[in-house]
Parts: sequence; C-alpha cells; structure tokens
Amino acid sequence: MTPDTPISSIPADAVVGNVWRQKWIVIAASLCGLLLAVIYNHTATPRYTVEARLAPVSQNQFDGRMASIGLDFPNLGGLIGGGNTEFNQLVSRLTSFDVAARVMQDRALVARLAASKTAFRSVLDSRKEWVEPAPSMSRKVMVGIQKLLGQKRGWTPPSPAQLANYLDKNLKVTTDRDSGLATLEIVHPDPKLGEDLLNAVMQAALAVTREQRQIVIGQQLDYVRQQLETEAISEVRKGLTANLERLLASEIDIRSKAPVVGQVFQAARATEHPTHPKPILNAALGLILGALISSALIVAHDLVRLRATH
Repeated sequence: MTPDTPISSIPADAVVGNVWRQKWIVIAASLCGLLLAVIYNHTATPRYTVEARLAPVSQNQFDGRMASIGLDFPNLGGLIGGGNTEFNQLVSRLTSFDVAARVMQDRALVARLAASKTAFRSVLDSRKEWVEPAPSMSRKVMVGIQKLLGQKRGWTPPSPAQLANYLDKNLKVTTDRDSGLATLEIVHPDPKLGEDLLNAVMQAALAVTREQRQIVIGQQLDYVRQQLETEAISEVRKGLTANLERLLASEIDIRSKAPVVGQVFQAARATEHPTHPKPILNAALGLILGALISSALIVAHDLVRLRATH
C-alpha cells in the first residue's frame, strides 16, 4: 500500500501482505495472549461439576405397594404418583423459597456455605442462633467510611431468599423426554460441599412435595366425607365411597414414607477433576484473540495513516 492508494480500492492481498510483514508483532501478541491464559489457568479457583438425578414415581411402583397390603386400585398411580405434570412441578420447586427454607434448617450446612462465600457473604457458625462474625480490620475501616458517608449497612443474618436466588442462578436442571429423568447440575469450588448442597436440595424438594401432597389429599378427603353426609342417591354414594377408599389408600401411602411424585435416582456426585477453568481451551483462545486483535490494530493503523494522507 502507498500513500496515493485510495482507501476504497485497497486490495485484500495488500492488507494481508502488510500484516504478514509485521508478523512478529502478531506472534508477540499471540504469545502475550497465551501468557495471560496461562496466568488465568493457574490463578483461577478450580471448580467441579456436581450432578444428581431425580426420577418420577411410576404408576407401577404405587400399584405394587398397594398390592403388597392387599389393595388393588387401578389407575390410582396418577393420583399419588402425579404423572409428568406433578413431576415437572417438583422439578420447578427445586429453586423455590420453600425448598431453600427447608435446606436452611441444617445450620451446619448453611455455615459451610457461608464460609465458602456460597449464597451468603457472611461467615457464620453452626450454633443455635446466627452470630455476627467479628469484623476484620479492613471491615472496620469500611464501616467507618460508610458511617462518614451516612450509609448504614448493618450485618443481616442469612435468609432463604438469598439461597433461593443463588439456586435459581446456579442450579441447572434438564429433563430427558425419553427417560423422564431430571438431571441437576451445579458448579462449585468445593466438590464435597457441592454434593451435600445438591443432596439437601433434592431431599428438601421431595419433603415439601410430600407435605403439599398430603395437604391436598386431606382437603379432598374432607370434601368427599362432606358429600357422603348429604348425598342420598345410592349410585352417587357408591362412587363417593370408592373415591374415599382411594384417597385413604393414598394417605396411607404418603405416611409410609414411600416415594411420592419423585425419587432420587442418583445421589449428587462431583467430577474427579476440575471442569473449570479449561486450560487447553483458554490457551487456544488466548492465542487466537492475540493474533486477531494485533492484526486488527495493524490494519486500523494503516487505514488511519492513509486517511491522514488524503
């Protein structure tokens, strides 16, 4: 390219040739990108992927439990098992406030989460009540600055809303259409803590689902009993009696601690090796970005120089 060459008529081979002549700049930039990637790979906190699976309770499972106690109610599995709709509700409940509140009943687990800065920013202990941590020197300085600026930000104990918000942002749930299994995935720097958290969330969701299911069946029982008290037609009473027997069987099944709607198919399990960061991918990106950015700067410099000469 020469100063007299119009900008709009610069051939592509001239641009490539100019970049090639300054290839050492491109190589140096690529090596800088690689160096940054290596530094990031060595300084970034390793994180592990933790997976678990939930499975829906099938009608056959429920029918088998009923048969074992001498009862036979065809198609009742849909009532207690809930089918796909109820299982999908269970899956969506994993990141709910009710589930988070249930998980937080385990004070030791919440203290571990807070100590690892997971969901909670405060460091807590596992005693009966939440205790405000002793402030560090840097924290005291920050509080003093906030007071001078008129900002009042006292310590607040952890809340289920914080944990629910963390789960909503970090818990990935996918459901396989063929098998019906729901796969739960979370990435955490502490593989054991990630496993304990995911297991606690699943158990909490199953417990909340059981309680809500029991409430619904209790309401249905009350309704059917009220109808039986006022209904005089024998055929209708016969149908109500059959419904009452089915509901009573469902209530017995729920109280027996048998799986309701869903069950743990695979307990939480972390990968043996960190899945984040990805050293090879980051190194390749560093090389490519270094080359692209330096090439773009070379071309941009030539264009600016040409504009200045016209």
